[in-house]
Amino acid sequence: MKPVEFCEPGKYYPDPENCNAYYRCLLGELVKQYCLGGLHWNPETNVCDWPESAKCDKETFIQPDPSTTMSTPDSNEWGVSSTTETDDWWLTTTTRRPEEWWTNSPQTTERPMWTTEAVRPPMTTVRSYN
Repeated sequence: MKPVEFCEPGKYYPDPENCNAYYRCLLGELVKQYCLGGLHWNPETNVCDWPESAKCDKETFIQPDPSTTMSTPDSNEWGVSSTTETDDWWLTTTTRRPEEWWTNSPQTTERPMWTTEAVRPPMTTVRSYN
C-alpha cells in the first residue's frame, strides 16, 4: 500500500492487492495484518469474513511464509519456564510446571493447637503521702 500522510488511529484499510490482508492504523502508521487461513478482509464490517461475504475480487495470498517454525525457551519472574512455538503464522504459547515444585504424594498440614491460660494482672499498691 502506498504510504499515506495521515491515517486515523484505530481505522482499518483493505490491502489493494490481497484479499487476505488489511492494514490497521496504529499511532499514525499503517501496520499490515492478515486474516486466518481462508478468510478475507471485509471492509464493510472491518472483520475477517467468509469470502462470499467479503466480496473481494483480488487474489488471495496467505502470508507470511508458513514454513517458519521457531522455538524459544524463556522464563518469567516466578522462574516458570515457557516455550513459545510458532507454527505456520499463528502463535502458540505453552507453559510447563517445574518438576521440583510438585510432588506426587499428598500433603497434610497439622492444625495449630490453641490453649487458654488465665493470667492475673500484677498487684499494684497505691500509697498516699499527706
